[in-house]
Amino acid sequence: MVDVTVTIIKFEVLDDPDPAPFQGDGDFFGRVRIGSNPFQDNESDQIESNGAFLPYWTFTNTVDRDAMPSTTVTIQILDDDTGLAAPDDLIDLDPIDNDLDLALSLDLDTGFWTGDVPQNTGFSEGDGDTEHAGVFEGGERGRIWFDISLSSTGDIDGDGIPDGVERFGIRDAGGNVTTDMAALGADPCRSTVAIEIDHLVAPDHDHRPDPAALQEAVDAFGDAPVAAVTDCPYAGFPAEPSGVNLVMTTTPSTSPPPSTKPTSASPSSTPSGSPTSTPTGSPTSSTTSGPTPSTAPRAQACAARRRRASW
Repeated sequence: MVDVTVTIIKFEVLDDPDPAPFQGDGDFFGRVRIGSNPFQDNESDQIESNGAFLPYWTFTNTVDRDAMPSTTVTIQILDDDTGLAAPDDLIDLDPIDNDLDLALSLDLDTGFWTGDVPQNTGFSEGDGDTEHAGVFEGGERGRIWFDISLSSTGDIDGDGIPDGVERFGIRDAGGNVTTDMAALGADPCRSTVAIEIDHLVAPDHDHRPDPAALQEAVDAFGDAPVAAVTDCPYAGFPAEPSGVNLVMTTTPSTSPPPSTKPTSASPSSTPSGSPTSTPTGSPTSSTTSGPTPSTAPRAQACAARRRRASW
């Protein structure tokens, strides 16, 4: 027996499934079937959106690898509708005309998948099939970024990066691989820390980090006393029995980041005569738990880079 987990990393609605007045935005949830098991859905965890969001929904089930070398995986996204708007709308994720869901075949030995997408591609965009929905809504276009893992979590080494991203790369809004994580040294069964380093380049010099210093950091992480997943379901991994993979990319820039310092038009102190009391419920200590207003943009930018959502 083997665990199979489907992770819906990101979804973007391209056509409004609820265009009627007063319907509001779509209320989306996932539905997945793994092998001959029943469909699983997370309708109770639906997300309201009119654009893109990163739910990281996971669906796990067990299949018998001894009985068959491969299994089927079906992925659907629905818009929850009730009352006069019922039934739920099935979003079109498949580029094939009059085919809405994704039907895939998963090799239980390699973890490779194929079917309605090219092999090991965790992205698909529907072509729009509303003309086949009849009097009911449905068939509106959507984009999906997903992963399939031979594990019970979708992230067998627990480093916050889905297995398929470490094996097959990061994809952009068009589904193209922008970062080949495996080529950088990522390993689905050995913890990986991924860093992008932006550095300034001037006409007469640049601030690119010293490659020897970067290698020293890589070596230090590689020697960390962190055990890798020894019973890895993916051939060739882990590359080492312990340690952490520190993978880095450096990106040159000719423009400095936006200044976060107050300008002359932005007062940095309380004007004379202004109230000095602290509003009820606000902290009175000079030390706060979050970034100050002047550092908030930079802190938010750093947080955005750290989020797992960046995968």
